[in-house]
Amino acid sequence: MKKFLFILLFTCELFAISPYNLEGIKNINVKISDKGKLLSKETKDKISHKIKEELQQLGINTDTKEFVNFVVKIEGVEIKDKQVINLSLIVNENIHPARDPKIQGIGLSYMKNDLFEVEENLEKEINETIFSYLFADFKAQYKEEN
Repeated sequence: MKKFLFILLFTCELFAISPYNLEGIKNINVKISDKGKLLSKETKDKISHKIKEELQQLGINTDTKEFVNFVVKIEGVEIKDKQVINLSLIVNENIHPARDPKIQGIGLSYMKNDLFEVEENLEKEINETIFSYLFADFKAQYKEEN
């Protein structure tokens, strides 16, 4: 019975619907937030450029005056001579609540993060995590919803 329950819960988790919605996003600004200055300007520029290219391949314009932002947030902390990185990929935009369309706020349309310990090369591991995990999941959900 325990095995059946475990399999049922695991299977349900695999097909869980994301609480976020990427439907209809056609314009977005790309931002890299690295307040701890963990990456060089050149590395941040390369990441931003690659994200813009891939978003454009999805049919998303990456230069808009609208407040719709695709943010890669990079945070790090050192714990007992080990560096731990928290990477977040966030889409935030202006929203108008149904209760009163005149009210304007900021909402999260998408968020995915990963927390990991740096084993070897900080820049390489951040780059791999962004593109092999976080951005890959974003692209898959975007394609599914649009």
